[in-house]
Amino acid sequence: MAPEKLLGEHKYEIKCEVYSFGMLLWEMAELKIPYEDEIDPLRIFYKITKEQCREKFSNGGVPQEWKDLVKATWNQNPNYRPSFTDIFNIIQELSEQNFNLLDVNANQTDEFHSQESDDEVDDMSVEEAINEYNKSNGNKLKAWECFVMHAKIGDFTAKYWMAHFLHYNILDWPESEREIHEKQATQLFKEAADGDIVEAQLIYGDCMFNGMGASKDTIKAIEYYKMAADSDNPDAMYKVGNIYYHGDGVKKDLEIGEQFLKLAAYNQQKQAIDICKKYGIKL
Repeated sequence: MAPEKLLGEHKYEIKCEVYSFGMLLWEMAELKIPYEDEIDPLRIFYKITKEQCREKFSNGGVPQEWKDLVKATWNQNPNYRPSFTDIFNIIQELSEQNFNLLDVNANQTDEFHSQESDDEVDDMSVEEAINEYNKSNGNKLKAWECFVMHAKIGDFTAKYWMAHFLHYNILDWPESEREIHEKQATQLFKEAADGDIVEAQLIYGDCMFNGMGASKDTIKAIEYYKMAADSDNPDAMYKVGNIYYHGDGVKKDLEIGEQFLKLAAYNQQKQAIDICKKYGIKL
């Protein structure tokens, strides 16, 4: 049962079934009962809900794509679990690669990954990777590897953070890779933005407005700024207002400009407040 149902925090929804289906995929690969070493139901409850403990893979023959998929279905936050469409697409791709669980189980071993760091990344959620990145002495490489793993299976937050790493060159990649990384970042920001990640909508708007990683497109920039503004992002409100008020790349429209600048100012956006004062826009 999904942790949110065990805690009684959420009503039943399809993402609860995604969690359970992920457990079934683990059982198929391992030929084991989950948490079979625990005899105390309360201890299992605590491990799942509080410690966020998940079963590991001991079968070295299981493809990494299968493991990544299972890990994603077990995300503590149901919003970050993949859809059944994504799940079945990945399973279909594995099937087309002639992957057969029967063959894997016939040669099953009890060996774990040879590198402990691989296990740590496998077990890390997107939220944990964000926390790792934000630590003053955090392992940013490990966080990056986690974001890459979750982005592969469609996690929009992971895609946003991959883009963040690329855009800001967090891992100090060579300058010669800068241009291609900027293009990759812009595409990832777009995918995350289309997945309703507000920060990505704002930054993708910047990419379009400034021509970073793609051709300059002010209309497209406004479209994504407005998406973020609709989610109450004051910086996005300011950017839309500023563009229309000054006619920067679009036909000047003082009415729309003032409307968005006021909204931003009401939300304590400093640049919007300064412009309203400068041009006598009454708040």
